[in-house]
Amino acid sequence: MISLFLFLLILYVALFPRPLGKELLVRPMWTTVLPTVAAPSAEPGQQAPPQKSVIANSGPVSGKLREFRLGNRFGYIDGAGTIHYLDNVRYGLALGEDRFVNYPRVSPRIDVEDPSGATVISINQDGYPVYIHNRLYVLSPDQTEISEYDRNGKPLWQKQLGGIITAVAAGTKLTVIGLLDGSFEAVNQTGKAVFRDEPAGSSVPIILGIAVSDAEDHIAVVSGLNPQMLTIYERSGDQYIASQSRRLLTDFRHPVSVECVAGTSNVAYEAGKGVDIFSITDRRTASVEIPGVLHSLLPERVQGLLVAGALHGSRRDSGSNGSGEGGHAKGAFADLTTAEVLLFMPDGRAVFRLRFPGSSLYLSADGTRLLWGVDDTFIETDLTIG
Repeated sequence: MISLFLFLLILYVALFPRPLGKELLVRPMWTTVLPTVAAPSAEPGQQAPPQKSVIANSGPVSGKLREFRLGNRFGYIDGAGTIHYLDNVRYGLALGEDRFVNYPRVSPRIDVEDPSGATVISINQDGYPVYIHNRLYVLSPDQTEISEYDRNGKPLWQKQLGGIITAVAAGTKLTVIGLLDGSFEAVNQTGKAVFRDEPAGSSVPIILGIAVSDAEDHIAVVSGLNPQMLTIYERSGDQYIASQSRRLLTDFRHPVSVECVAGTSNVAYEAGKGVDIFSITDRRTASVEIPGVLHSLLPERVQGLLVAGALHGSRRDSGSNGSGEGGHAKGAFADLTTAEVLLFMPDGRAVFRLRFPGSSLYLSADGTRLLWGVDDTFIETDLTIG
């Protein structure tokens, strides 16, 4: 895998540069291959014990430690490609920048571990933990209640919503919670409601996706059926007002990927044939075609470019709408065999597109660096415009 992956990347960069007025240079920095994770064994008729980490490396960290998930494996990798932790996902996974919860199907206790595999806090609550913006939330088993905890395991707030939670987004201070009934509520750091609304324009109300801008001055909401809508809320004092609303040409029945692109007034969101980019300032929409299953849509940019990843399959699977690993994969295809990475301009122009064999994908952007993970292989690339 590693030789084919690297060969395709180098071949593409050498033979198919795409001009931006200047040339985009993609330079491979290092590669790392994950070791094989052996499945735990059990006696006949008995449940297998949880598989502990294959790697727990407490050595020095080079650069920034980044969390990742590839298929049923997750862990932490540093800026030089050293794996510091690697484990199997038991059932569900809440993955933060420096902490995680690898939990079974049902548990009365939430054990939070650090990248060395040590348990740092335990929370006596059942439910489904999730890290958003490196903040730890726990959804109740019936998904009608949400709580936030600090780094010491102390509850900061708890909120009963009175409906099933379908989407959650967070900024530094704000948490926005979307419901099955088509309403959403924004709360502050103490859990106090600061804004609540139900986007209009659809005959069937439901919240499908939410994003909060890095300055928390905008909230983007994808909602409803027949038709689906994109609504932009703008902060006005201590409240938010619906400043723009657009009818979408989609009919998604699954959670929708939507991101407020960092450092811009753009909102990128999953569209029927790829990704649409809406400019809040110009009120214009650009589109980029991404065949297959949208898997990753990063809020960060690399050299001014947006980053998306997709997975392709050999046949359609019309019976699945569930979410997959990584939080963005939608079950529109079965027999996933090909991964794709796309870099594109805010006006929708594709600058770099590369496909390679693979059924799982990871992408992370940091400055001029783009980290790619496909199945068992990581490649760190440096992007420059020269």
